[in-house]
Amino acid sequence: MNQPKNLLYLIIAGIFLLTACGGKAPSTPEVVKFTDMYEAGIAWMDHLKTCEPYAQSFTHPFLQVEQVNTIKGMDGDACVMSMQTTGKFTIDCKLNAEGIQALTSDVLYEQTKSQTMSIDDASTTVLNSQCQMIALTTPEPLPQP
Repeated sequence: MNQPKNLLYLIIAGIFLLTACGGKAPSTPEVVKFTDMYEAGIAWMDHLKTCEPYAQSFTHPFLQVEQVNTIKGMDGDACVMSMQTTGKFTIDCKLNAEGIQALTSDVLYEQTKSQTMSIDDASTTVLNSQCQMIALTTPEPLPQP
């Protein structure tokens, strides 16, 4: 009977210490809506460099559906992030320091600013090794000739 009471005291003490130290309870960041994919890319890289919690959305120019990108913050030594394309797929990642560097390199940053963005080998390696893609729909079969 004492365990639930002690647990309640620990929870209350934790909330008090968090508040007294100026901390905030974790929350989902507000989603910033972009109309330009390249502006969204720059903002994304700026936040990913520090793994600052952040969320953004834009209309994917090729798929014509909304994409929501979320940086959830650090989990140990990994930056947790996801990219969700409405009704198509979700990519969940736990990026180490090298992964963050590859996805925010000066080359990618400059390519994004000049709207000549391309995925390089380092980015592909990171996406293949530190991310998991979950298909939400079955791709439509190719038309037969």
